[in-house]
Amino acid sequence: MQPESESTKTTKNSLQSDHDASKADGETQERALAEARRAEAMHHSLLEVMPGGVVHVSADGAILYANQEARRMLGYSYDELTKRYTVDWSPATIREDGTPFPIEEYPVSRALATGQTQPPATIGVQRPDGKLFWAVFRATPVRDPGDGQVAGAMVTFLDVTNEKESLLELRRQEGALSNLIKNFPHYLVRYRADGEIVFVNQVAAGMQLDDVIGASIYDFHPPAEHAEVRARLERVIATGEPAEYENTIIVGERRMHFRNVVWRTEQQGEVQLASIATDITRLQELNESLEFQATHDSLTMLANRFQFEREAGRAIESARRSGCAHALLYMDLDQFKIVNDTCGHIAGDRLLKQLAGELSLGLPENGVIARLGGDEFGVILLDTNSEDAVQQAQALRTLIEQFRFAFEGHSFRIGVSIGIAMIDEHNLVFDEVLKDADFACFAAKDSGRNQVHLFRPDDDRLNDRRGEMLSVSELSEALDAEDAFQLYFQKIVPLGSPEPGIRFELLLRLMGPDGKARNTGAMIAAAERYDLMGRIDRWVVRNALGWLEAHPRLSEGIDFLTINLSGKSLGDERFQSYCRRFFAEVSVPFRKLRFEITETAAVANPGQTLKFINELRRLGIRFALDDFGSGLASFGYLRNLPIDLLKIDGSFVRRIHQDRIDHSMVQSIHSLASSMKIKTVAEFVENEEILTMLKEIGIDYAQGYWLHEPEPLQALA
Repeated sequence: MQPESESTKTTKNSLQSDHDASKADGETQERALAEARRAEAMHHSLLEVMPGGVVHVSADGAILYANQEARRMLGYSYDELTKRYTVDWSPATIREDGTPFPIEEYPVSRALATGQTQPPATIGVQRPDGKLFWAVFRATPVRDPGDGQVAGAMVTFLDVTNEKESLLELRRQEGALSNLIKNFPHYLVRYRADGEIVFVNQVAAGMQLDDVIGASIYDFHPPAEHAEVRARLERVIATGEPAEYENTIIVGERRMHFRNVVWRTEQQGEVQLASIATDITRLQELNESLEFQATHDSLTMLANRFQFEREAGRAIESARRSGCAHALLYMDLDQFKIVNDTCGHIAGDRLLKQLAGELSLGLPENGVIARLGGDEFGVILLDTNSEDAVQQAQALRTLIEQFRFAFEGHSFRIGVSIGIAMIDEHNLVFDEVLKDADFACFAAKDSGRNQVHLFRPDDDRLNDRRGEMLSVSELSEALDAEDAFQLYFQKIVPLGSPEPGIRFELLLRLMGPDGKARNTGAMIAAAERYDLMGRIDRWVVRNALGWLEAHPRLSEGIDFLTINLSGKSLGDERFQSYCRRFFAEVSVPFRKLRFEITETAAVANPGQTLKFINELRRLGIRFALDDFGSGLASFGYLRNLPIDLLKIDGSFVRRIHQDRIDHSMVQSIHSLASSMKIKTVAEFVENEEILTMLKEIGIDYAQGYWLHEPEPLQALA
């Protein structure tokens, strides 16, 4: 073998060297590639754990990569997401105002189109599950290192759903609060310490002022009240304590009543005042109306008995405190009944209204007048002596004597009997003063009517009259006694075909020392005057039902019996409670009972009356309306009262054979009652002629002395 030449050696060495170099380059590239892969993996790992979403998009909008947070927020898996293009993005996207967010306006779309980094945009994206999430999106273009062209874009976004929902809820609450304040049905006002108005809600702005903002709260108050208003505001500012008060303001020509609360507040460092005012104008007017109705007579518009007692109480307190003297006048019209008997109660009511107007005009400045009853009036003369009181009473008597009343061709003159009692250090009890004036009025009538009489304790004639009257102590003793009261009965006779059973009204009698019944009218008048009717009604109910329970066989033959109840008892909760307890203890046929209530009582308090009637009707008790036509003659109340029996007032019945108006009234009442399927009873039947006419009219039942004089209830047994 020949030795290698130098050139051959050189060639071999060169090839070996190239091989070694190539091998080294390959290893370097592999190491670089591995390093790049490790860097990419690390980059992806970092992106995967980033708190926000990251999406890599190619130049044509293909999604190349999306990190874990992006997939979670968008609601897609990696494979689902990397197969999409932004240009055909299907989920609904919306702006903050709720309008659609077009694809071409996405930050990524604009970054790819313009090659510029886009500002953040808040977008609402609907996930595949239908839920909406909100995110702030940013997009930055990615350029090719070689030629600098846009090769794609990196999109980053942060989930702000919670923040967005909180903000939306806050805005909703702010809107609701703003709407509440705007439409709050009270007056909301804010003003500076000097009174300048800086804010009003919609209700307050609707007060029809040219410019509420900038006006002063003092513009709504009369000058006389400015000092009081200013002092109140200064006190609220100084103490920080809210103030509550009521006031009246003038808005244009309107007088408005408000209940207010004012408190101190601050606006941008300035101390201001805020107030909320409730318009109580309607309530105030309603209260005034109710107060007027409660204190005034509905027919004459004069003060009623309740208000008269209040005025008398003030006069008595004044006399007790200062020693001054006042006078109480008790006035009872003479010949008033002639008007009712001649022309009916409509004429009587009209007379009373006209006379009330005349008395109001003729009343002295120091006088207070009230209607106490049907044709009875009361007057209190303040700061007067007995001589002046008599003189002023004579002036009122003359005024009434000169009064003329004309009605349907008739002309009437009436008079008045006036009793006077002084309110002074010797007499400071209202009941005693009223009783003394009442006695004096009786004395004036005994003197021939149309007279004035002054009560004097040493007046023999008044003392004699006093002996005939019932006192509160006598009535109280009678109620406590066993046999002072007795029940009588008067038959109620059917006028048509015979009916089985008997019918009667129970009547109460107070027995005198001689065993004879005393004057019933005096007893009732005294009981009403001394507020004892409730006790009397309880006595009647207790003894009437006790009699029924003690005579079960006799009660079987009774069709019905009627028991009178006073108007005061109807509205007395104590009486109603007594009835509930007592009725639960007795065993009687309640269906045979008819409680008689007067028309005037029903009209005076229809709501309470109806409640009481319905409660007792559930037990089987029925009701009769007594003395119908004697009061306001309001037929409309029959529609609302569940009445089974209508008793026509005797003032119409006793003259139907002599007065065509009374005959027509009875006929009309019966016709109306029949149409409502209510039976009628005619009271005060005193002769055959009246009875015949009642039968012709078709009245169902009749009652009166000509048919049956009352007898003690024991006679039935």
